[in-house]
Amino acid sequence: MAFFIFIFSCKNEVNGKLNGNLSGSGKILAQKYCGSCHQYPSPDELPTGIWHQFILPHMGHRLGIYSNGEAPDSIFKEGLSRAEAVSKDIYPAQARISKEDWQKLENFYLDNSIDSVRAKTNYTTKVVINNLVHFNPKTARHLRRPPLTTMLQIIPEKRSLLLADGKKNVNALISFNENMDLNYQLYLKKSPIFLHFAGDRQLLLTIGEHIYPTDYQRGELELIYREGVTEKPNRSTLLIDSLRRPVHFSILDFNQDGQDDFSICEFGNRLGSLTLYENQGNSYMSSVLIDRPGAIKTEIRDVNGDGWSDILVLMAQGDEGIFLLYNQMGSFNQQETLLSFSALAGSTYFESVDWDGDEDLDLLYTCGDNADLSIIVKEYHGIYLFKNLGSNQFVQHHFFPMPGAYKAVARDFDQDGDLDISAISFFPDYRSNEPLHYVYLEQESPDRFSAQSFAGASSGRWMVMDAGDLDEDGDIDIALGSYVGFYPDGDKTGLYKHWLEEGPAAIILENQIKN
Repeated sequence: MAFFIFIFSCKNEVNGKLNGNLSGSGKILAQKYCGSCHQYPSPDELPTGIWHQFILPHMGHRLGIYSNGEAPDSIFKEGLSRAEAVSKDIYPAQARISKEDWQKLENFYLDNSIDSVRAKTNYTTKVVINNLVHFNPKTARHLRRPPLTTMLQIIPEKRSLLLADGKKNVNALISFNENMDLNYQLYLKKSPIFLHFAGDRQLLLTIGEHIYPTDYQRGELELIYREGVTEKPNRSTLLIDSLRRPVHFSILDFNQDGQDDFSICEFGNRLGSLTLYENQGNSYMSSVLIDRPGAIKTEIRDVNGDGWSDILVLMAQGDEGIFLLYNQMGSFNQQETLLSFSALAGSTYFESVDWDGDEDLDLLYTCGDNADLSIIVKEYHGIYLFKNLGSNQFVQHHFFPMPGAYKAVARDFDQDGDLDISAISFFPDYRSNEPLHYVYLEQESPDRFSAQSFAGASSGRWMVMDAGDLDEDGDIDIALGSYVGFYPDGDKTGLYKHWLEEGPAAIILENQIKN
């Protein structure tokens, strides 16, 4: 007998209004200055210690408040120069707020934040996790330790899985067949992060020498292909270089000239952008669509049905949300905010789905990035479904709590006519006796789900995931990729040592629904 869970709203909705009755001049100042760049964060979203030690000093620097009156050299690193920071108005040379008002703002956050004891115990949501049905886990046999999987893609027409291994100076694209035996390896100078596969052509996006936060412009988009009778790609052509820590791209013909253009998410760190690259034959001309860091993923859709390709984009790094850029006959001058999230949300992924079959655009979204300034378990991290009420008015329909949620995809995995959800966590709650690394939400009746996982779910630290029919048997398989490049904060389970020494680079969850 299956145990069912209802998907419910969390205590503080990611896109909801502030709660409580906080008031006074400190709040007015916080709303004015903090809310000018992103959604205003409430003091009770974080414990006092984190506000005091990490968030407020960072906020102060963004407002030109420095302990010695000048921005310290220590904040200019990893590709960000003092001159560029000033020109981009990241760390202003002159304070934008008086010291007296800054002290009031600081006191407002410190006086109204939660204490550390509450912060450690406020995540109390419990769900029943059943054994995974319909899927058979299979491990990739070839491994270059430690597992640093930066990308996974199922290629159904090749009955293969492409895995990217992101080791500095020895990055590789590794191809496996459906039985997880090695096909070939292709060595690269930079870390692969996203791939578009079309026949014998592979459009490969590399993030740089590593995936960690940086403002250096070392990413590239290149065309990889094969010549001769070999199955292994052996040629490449550089299309676009000097990308600022790119993480995703989409192909579109935005101006309808018959050539492939690209929208590229240059996530960056303190600098970044969503950039459009127009194909001009032998080169690409760039134009910035959103001039700030944090672009994670785009989708290309004709949302308003006018025959022109619009762009949906998920942004993080402060002003977090899902935005729609309308294509007005080759220009993107109109932007609409579909959803706005807290600056503390830690947005990680989204995809558009038609959840209820009414032929409009619903949104599946995850938040769970937990590696920056506020590394605590957050009760609002998890999987969200927002339903479209019409005219792009979205309301939260479902929430499944999952600390550190990194990606969720909706497919009809069990082929019963409705959508199920597969999701991974990169920052699970290590205080739990059974941290939730992976979950499969099988929709067994409308909006009622069985939450399932499998015994080997803790064998890797899942950063990437893909879904597709790997063995071409008519059902959708799932691939999970493990990245263990740094020690997980708060882990007392001993899993990190296991991941380094024994953990797989990838696991395939082979769908058995057709058997």
